[in-house]
Amino acid sequence: LGFAKVRLAPGASADVEVAFAARDLAVYMPDEESWLFEGGRYAMLVGPCADAAQLQRVAFDVAGDVAFAYPAAVSDPDAFMEPRRGCEQYVCTPEFNESARIPAWALPSDKDWNFAMLLYIYVFNPLRDAQVVFAQLSPRSKFAALAASLLAALGSLLWCCRCC
Repeated sequence: LGFAKVRLAPGASADVEVAFAARDLAVYMPDEESWLFEGGRYAMLVGPCADAAQLQRVAFDVAGDVAFAYPAAVSDPDAFMEPRRGCEQYVCTPEFNESARIPAWALPSDKDWNFAMLLYIYVFNPLRDAQVVFAQLSPRSKFAALAASLLAALGSLLWCCRCC
């Protein structure tokens, strides 16, 4: 899932973190058009190098299968980020589709977010998933400040013509 390289002086040591999300372990199920994070016991080999003699086994259990899908577009794809006209053709309501909600464990880690990801979540499921995003982001994160500014600036601009 990842590696980290650290330069150390002779005799020195350092703690290194290699972050990954549970979604990195999911498999795509083409027939269902969804992702599946299978329940079971997962084992990671952790150590200072790839030498099998120096690796330690770390295991964790997942109670059951978790299926998830990234939410589909719910607004007119031809009108994305364009001024909204003819709103009568869409259902404009502040309700959201709970079944399209992105599970928190499937979201990127704090440092992996980018502007496009947040914009996608805000445009296609702005209520609940925006709350999940903020719950996931560290308050000290530079991206958290950007996310707050973005959501404040967009306000109801992108909300006008949302299909439910």
